[in-house]
Parts: sequence; structure tokens; C-alpha cells
Amino acid sequence: MQTKTDGTLSTRARFAGLGIAAFAALSLSVATPALATEETTAPTEDDVAVATSQEPTATQDDQNSAPEQETVEAEAPAPVEDATPIVEQDQPAAPTDEPESDSVDAPVEGEGADAATEAEPASPAGEDEPATEEDVVDEPASAPQAAAGEATPDIQPVDEPTEPMRVEAEGETEPVIAPTPGFTGIMSEKGVYRYYQNGVVYKTPGVIKVGGKLYVVANASGALLAPKNMGASYAYRTHKGEKYLLYRDKKTGAFYVKAGYAKKKGMQTYTRPDTGALVRNGAYVVKNKRGGRVIIASKSGRLARLSDGSKRGWVVSSSWGAQDKRYYLYRDGSGADKGMYYAKLGYSGNGYAHITSEKGYVRTKTLKTSDGRIYVINKKGRVASLEKGKDRGWLTSSDYVKGSHRYHLTKDTAGLYKGAYYAVLGYQDKAASGTYAHYTKKNGSVATGTVIEVEGAYYVANAKGKLSRLKQLCGVDIFSGEGEANINISKLTAQFVIVKATQGTKYVNPYWKKHADEVLKAGKLLGFYHYAATNYNGGDPTKEADFFLKTIGTKYIGKAVLALDWESIQNDNFGTDKKAVKWCKTFLDRVYSKTGVLPLIYMSRSVAQGGDWKSVSDAGYGLWMAQYLYDYYNGSDTPHVEYQANPRLSAKGGYGSWAAPTIYQYTSEGKDPNFKNCLDFNTYYGTHKDWAKLAAVVTKAALS
Repeated sequence: MQTKTDGTLSTRARFAGLGIAAFAALSLSVATPALATEETTAPTEDDVAVATSQEPTATQDDQNSAPEQETVEAEAPAPVEDATPIVEQDQPAAPTDEPESDSVDAPVEGEGADAATEAEPASPAGEDEPATEEDVVDEPASAPQAAAGEATPDIQPVDEPTEPMRVEAEGETEPVIAPTPGFTGIMSEKGVYRYYQNGVVYKTPGVIKVGGKLYVVANASGALLAPKNMGASYAYRTHKGEKYLLYRDKKTGAFYVKAGYAKKKGMQTYTRPDTGALVRNGAYVVKNKRGGRVIIASKSGRLARLSDGSKRGWVVSSSWGAQDKRYYLYRDGSGADKGMYYAKLGYSGNGYAHITSEKGYVRTKTLKTSDGRIYVINKKGRVASLEKGKDRGWLTSSDYVKGSHRYHLTKDTAGLYKGAYYAVLGYQDKAASGTYAHYTKKNGSVATGTVIEVEGAYYVANAKGKLSRLKQLCGVDIFSGEGEANINISKLTAQFVIVKATQGTKYVNPYWKKHADEVLKAGKLLGFYHYAATNYNGGDPTKEADFFLKTIGTKYIGKAVLALDWESIQNDNFGTDKKAVKWCKTFLDRVYSKTGVLPLIYMSRSVAQGGDWKSVSDAGYGLWMAQYLYDYYNGSDTPHVEYQANPRLSAKGGYGSWAAPTIYQYTSEGKDPNFKNCLDFNTYYGTHKDWAKLAAVVTKAALS
């Protein structure tokens, strides 16, 4: 009887002539199924053994009868991959340590060294630019489910292993070992190892646990996964796109895997307990009481690490399944995983406040959960936070969304993001927020200087975000100048828009129809005005009225409020005397007679007070009055006035022949958050229904 160099017997010699008691010592009883998450100590480098020539070899017939030889292929040399990560400071690349023993299948060559630094990582190009609202990204509120708890198949134990039968194979001079009915254990047949349960081969591909060890069933024939070099103490093997670190059982010769962390010849790897394969090209979550550890690895299975050996620090890399991602890594200081680097799933205040995803990298986009919480994050991964010790409060910053914005933040007290600050999407009243009522947008910032609709009610948000309930409507009037030609109507927060259509009898605003259609498409209220002028061949009120109505046509009649703009510029007929009043009434009467719509007349308060406009007001033509109080005007070209819920209106001296204005234009320096230039801001003293009545046909009109 010949002996192998490691002191164990060859497979055939081991079974030939053995009695029941001797074979029972070699058969493995099946363990209980709790071992999917059991931590095992990684074997040392001293475990590497030298192969012997006595190891069984397969003939051509053997290969045809052993499915494992067909499906479990030797690992081909992997292409060299550029795995050197981008680091924050100039760091020397760590040397690549690979197993060198001829008896071991070496890990993939060319895996670059990982690099890192404790300092904050350098910003990639363009990273200083704050995120936009489109950067918001949605995620469920619950933590990701880790796969570490998935169990391996339950293999039922038997009381006693039975002795295998020795049978004569055709054409052989010595017996071939065949399992005795009822036999349970691992046995080699023509160089292929299989697990038998009650005399039957276990054929379900996947991981099984036998005798306290995890084995990989490679295919439907039941062949256990093994390396090319059957004499190796350990070896790497690629099978069906997965990579495995296999260890040889000295008693049986079969190969098994060890769940968890391992380090072989400088190659740090992590074996998943659910599949037996190495974590590769991405991340794997090991769930724990604090949320979870995220194990991160490259395509070859090499674990992420900090090249300088720091306990923790930042690194930017494209080597771990994603391009140019930021990671914050920790080094395990004790236990079975000592020396292994990992990321902490969820929130951490180390480095700076950040949130790590289940893919291992730090989130660099604002995160919105399904319960309406918004964690505001910039492109460097920093989470918006308050000063230490504050559980709730206001933050004004330009670090997260482009431009200076206000945020109302609350500290999370439980769950995966415990310790992080979040905003609450939508409307919050004073009681819920602990401060004044405000509205938080999808990007996490609080709405300011705009009009907000909440369940059918309208509010105006001031410069600090404080909401005031609207009892009237906010709007603008626009023409073709001062950048308004290309204004995006849909993004304006105004509730109504009055568009200039014509001037005199020759000029037509080239954008009037485009703007009008955009107003209606955006669901806003529409109005048109005509500018009275003696230039552009104007001067006759009837002709100007007809020119106005011919331009806008009948499509918008009944949908749009109509108005006459009475000002002094380019208008030789302007004034407050009887002639001027008559001119205006003639125009208004003509519009009414042709459409059945009662138009408004626009003028300043001083003009309204300076003439006798009783004939105009008595005819039912309302006043659209302009008055710029110092509260809302400083003569600047810079917009600075937000929409006002109830702009101050001086009643001193009255409003001429009208009891009150229908529309009040209170500034020409209005600041809409979605338009860079100044706008005329107006308040309509009425509701949406009132506006519809103002635009409606109130008498049968001769639309000839």
C-alpha cells in the first residue's frame, strides 16, 4: 500500500479492504442546518500541500461518465483589469500579492492595488456644482434585506453510515467502490466526488452543508466543485460565472468552501454563505443589529481596502462595480474578520455626515424615502445637517441645491439613517413643524417667494418660506421685451398671466399666441391687453379696438379677461380730460359690443383720481390700477419683491370713480423664482370662479 506525501491514502487504496468500522470513520454524518452564517477561521498559508502522483486520474471513459468534468471548467487566465482606484491624495500603489505555489490555482492576475487616505477625497471635475432638483432620487424607507441570512439546503442526518460495496467493473482487474444502499457520506467515483444521502446522490446544484463544511454541488449529476489540481491544499476556481475559494478536506480529498473572510497570499476575499461564491464586482450586505456591513470587491474578488492600512478613510474608485464612486471604509480590528475592510450600511457621521447605499458607495444625490422624508445630499456625499445638539431647526445654505436655499431639518432617531437630518416633503403647519407653516419641495428646500397650492387652497411663501393664506389671486402681465419673449410660462408660479397682444393698428406682439397657449396648457388663468398708441398708425379708438379683436380672434373669447392699457408713452391722446375719457369709453364699448365681454381699463392711481371716469365705471368696466408703494419699489433693475398674499393698498384719496380696483399692480420689480428678470406683479381680488365670470360673455354679442 502506497502512501501520499501528505500522509493520507489514495482514494482507491482507502476503500479497498476496509471494514465497516474503518469506513465509518471516513464517512461524514450530516450536520444540522444552521451553518449558513457560521464564521469559520480562514486557513493559513501553511495549509498548502504538494500534489502526489498517486492522486486518481480519469480516463476518457471516466470523463464521459463524470458530468463534473464537463461543466466545471478550469479557470482561464483573466484579462488584466485596471483596478487601481482614484485616491484623494497621492499614494503609492500597494504591491499585488498573489499565491505563487505551483499546486494552487492563483487568483486573477493584474488586479491593481487599492488606495485611500483618511483625508476628505479630492473632488472630481464638476463636483462642486450643487445638485439640481432633477438629481432627486426615490428609495423605500426600509433598509435593504441582506442575503447573509439565507439558509443552505437542509440535509437530514442518519444514525450510522454503512459500508460501501465493492463490485467488479467490466474490464477491470480490481474492484470499483459503489455505495451500499443506505450509505450517507462523500465518496469519490473515478476521480469525481459526490455526496450520497441514503445511498442516493444529492443532485441539486448549490451549497450543501455536510459534516460542518459547505460544499458546492456543481451540476445536476451531483459532482462536487473541485479545482483542476486535485492535490492542492486550496485553490481558486471559476464555475458558471462565479469564483470560488476551495479547500481540500484531508480526510476525504473533496473540496469545500468556508463562508466569510479569508486572506491567501495577500489576496483578501469574502465567501458568501448562501452561494459559496466569492463576492465580486460589487457589494454584499451582511446584516447586523446596527444595519449591516457592506463587503465590497473587484471583478477578481479582491476586497476593497485602504492601501496605507488606516483604520478608516475615504477612497474614490471605479474598481468595485461602479464608476468613480466614493467610499468610506472601516478596518475590522478583531475576530474572524480582523484586517478586513468594509463600509457601514446607512448613515455615518465619520469623515463627514454621509449615507452609504447597499452597493457600498456613498450616496451623492438627495434621497427621498416612501414616507416623505428627504435626506438632502450634495455631489460630494455630504448630508445637510444642523449644529451639534440641535434636533430640529432651519438651515440656509448654497451647498446642496444651486443657489442659496432654506431647509427645515429634523434629526432621525431610529432606523438605518439614525442620526441623519431630513426634511419633510410638502406642507407642514405650525403645529407639525414647531415653527411657522412652510412647504418643502422635492429637492428638500423650502419654497420661498412663490405661490403654493395645497389641497385647493393657495398660499404665498415669503422670502423666509413662511406661508400666508391667499384670499385673492397672484399674477403677472408680460410683453415681448426684457427677456419675456422666451419666458417659460409653465414654470411661473403666478396663477394668472395677462399677455400684451397689440398696439395702435399695426403692431402685433409676435409671441402673443405662443404665450397664450402656454398659459392655458399650464392650467393658469389668461388675459389679453391692447396698448393705446398714436404711433403704429393708431389714434382712432374704434379702429384700434377692431385691430385688437381681429388679432386675438374668437378662440379665446370667453376664456380670457380683456383690457385696455391707458398710458402716456407713445400716446398723443393720453390724458384725464373729457376727450381722453371719451376715447377710452369708445374703445371699451366697441370691445364689449363685439364680444359680450366687459373689459377692464389699466391706469395709474393718479390718473384714476385725476379725471371723471364715472361714465366708464358705471358701464361696468373695472379698474386695473397701478400703484408702486415704497414697500414694493426702489427703482432698481434687480428683482427683489416676492409675491404678496395681501399687498398693502393705500386708500388715501380713494380710487377715482371706482370703489376699489379689480386688479392691483403693486410692483414692476417682481421676483418669480423661475425667471431671472423683473416682472410686473398683480393681485386679483377674487377667486378662480370670479375670474371665469370676468372673462365670460355676459350678453349676446355681434361677432361679425
